[in-house]
Amino acid sequence: MKNFKILSVMLTLIFINQFAMAMGRPPKDFCESKGNNTNYEYIESVKINSSLLETYNNGGYDFFPEAEEGLLIVPGEKVEIELNPGFRNDSYVENWSIWIDLNGDQDFDDQGELVFSEKSSSKVTGSFSIPAGITAKSTRMRVSMKYGRSASSACEIFTYGEVEDYAIKIVSKKIIHLDSGYNFFAFPVELINKNAVDAFLPLINNETLIYVENDSNNRLYQSEDGDILINGVTWVNEIGDISSSEGYKIKVNQDIDLPVKGFPIQLPLNVEFNQGFNLMPYHIKEEMDALEFFDPLIRFGFLEKVIAEDGKSLINFMGSWINQIGNLRTNKAYYIKVNRDLFISLDSSSDPLLVHIGYEKINLSVGHNLISFSIDHDFICSDSEFEKLFSRDPRDVFASLINDGSLVYVEDENTNRFYQSKDGDILINGVAWVNEIGDISNSEGYKVKVNQDTSLYSFGFPIQLPLNVELHKGFNLMPYPIKQEQNAFSFFKPLIDKGILEKVIDKKGQRLIFDPFEGSWINQIDNLKTNEAYYIKVNRDLFVGINKNGSLFINSTN
Repeated sequence: MKNFKILSVMLTLIFINQFAMAMGRPPKDFCESKGNNTNYEYIESVKINSSLLETYNNGGYDFFPEAEEGLLIVPGEKVEIELNPGFRNDSYVENWSIWIDLNGDQDFDDQGELVFSEKSSSKVTGSFSIPAGITAKSTRMRVSMKYGRSASSACEIFTYGEVEDYAIKIVSKKIIHLDSGYNFFAFPVELINKNAVDAFLPLINNETLIYVENDSNNRLYQSEDGDILINGVTWVNEIGDISSSEGYKIKVNQDIDLPVKGFPIQLPLNVEFNQGFNLMPYHIKEEMDALEFFDPLIRFGFLEKVIAEDGKSLINFMGSWINQIGNLRTNKAYYIKVNRDLFISLDSSSDPLLVHIGYEKINLSVGHNLISFSIDHDFICSDSEFEKLFSRDPRDVFASLINDGSLVYVEDENTNRFYQSKDGDILINGVAWVNEIGDISNSEGYKVKVNQDTSLYSFGFPIQLPLNVELHKGFNLMPYPIKQEQNAFSFFKPLIDKGILEKVIDKKGQRLIFDPFEGSWINQIDNLKTNEAYYIKVNRDLFVGINKNGSLFINSTN
């Protein structure tokens, strides 16, 4: 059986790279260059293709980090430039030089990084190009205007003139070929301008676009009620911004090419699936057999079908998977139907589809804790390698506490326990345990006693909502698996309004209870907290549910 990787998803590390740039100082690690005197001449403006930067006199040097939003250079394509000097009185012959840090090593010393030079006493026009093989990146361009001889290097400090640095982007240009009618596709680059209107503007301008749709059925389309006016036609943009982690369905009225510019798609790429149909992008450079690619989802039992733009499918027929699609094609998109919410990653390694496993850490204080799980342990994995990871057995769910010796016992709302006993029939690390609870359930809360401050680590997949919970007359230990805290009174208001709720008690003994003297409910609990459980007393048997939006609703009462 082919091995495949599994990733944790609940902990996301975000690395933030910050740099500060004081005006009039060169960017960190780039050499200094400036003119000491701008009383006679200075850089008035620089135009790169259609982007005009009017900068005027900045005292000999300045850096413009915001310029990169408009300064896009495509390797191999001609870049048109216009350089305008500013003179206080008389004009002088100025020597212009332009360098670009092509390899991103924060200098302008490498071969080919001097991309343009010219001299004139007036406006200079010209062009240059950078080699087609240059990798896309954010980098720096230095423009030097010096009186007298040409600048000897990008690091020269001279008497008369000015130097300006600009943040620029070297971007990839790709062509998306679209056939007349419907196409399922993924953007081959991370767009610089992500707004859907800008992304499809070439098709709007040549009147070939009918509509674009994402997997949430949001569209970019023409409408008399639209608020975006282009060439006398109004459009509605329900999509908002384009995402590289989504696929798109587009309808055009003729065969057409859509040019796009941006950075290469960085793999691995995280993709979120919602239960039902999703339009998944396929960014892997190599074509791959659809059945082999989706094997992890099949083995977990999550995949129901895959549909390509030509209607061919990957589908289970009488217990066997039939692949009509053949190979998945780069930068195409595919409708994927799954039976639960989950995350995957697309990777360029030997494991191109990685299934994310939910991971949660529940902090426990010495003594008693009331907990619940937002991770679902209740499913079957066909791969025995992960059998214990996905088990609902308390010995597996609470393995991290058993292993560090901190677990005293686990108790459910019926006072059944998982605990140590010399008469136990479950031997773990030489210690006998008794399991009266059976399997752990997401629809129940648990009292956990530990002998030290510690943390419980749990693995599974994100819980599927709505979650149904059965409540019996009297006390129940109710879970709260929602990721957002919310006011206890607001959450339990449906039960209050029906006259069903009597009280709620948290782990500290704080209560939500009706005060007959005041004639109102008192909320000592304040907010309900994720992964905690609450003793709830009701006056009848009933079923309740917890929605995706975190609201409580009544299913039925007896």
